[in-house]
Amino acid sequence: MNLIVIDKCSNYCAYCFTSTEMGKSGKKTALTREGIERVVQFISRSGPNFRLNIIGGEPFLYKDLVYLLEKSMAEPALGDATIFTGGICNSNEILKLKPYRDRLSLLVNLN
Repeated sequence: MNLIVIDKCSNYCAYCFTSTEMGKSGKKTALTREGIERVVQFISRSGPNFRLNIIGGEPFLYKDLVYLLEKSMAEPALGDATIFTGGICNSNEILKLKPYRDRLSLLVNLN
């Protein structure tokens, strides 16, 4: 499942659909903690080895990224997750991912 967590991004890629699709309302949008709880419930009902792709915008601009990982990685049905990133982020944000390194991958889009 692709999960868009935020519509903000530090890049302006010509092929990206997020800003046009999520930006239609004119306000900045981000997944709420209530939304995270619903996602975790969905994962729990989806069977074993569920795959989660965390996309944006730029997921590293999402303030609840670690909370999302804590909650989703605690769900036994989740197999693994991938964060799709433009690679521009504070190195401290990368260090916060260390507890999940066995089940979390980064996919870096380079233009």
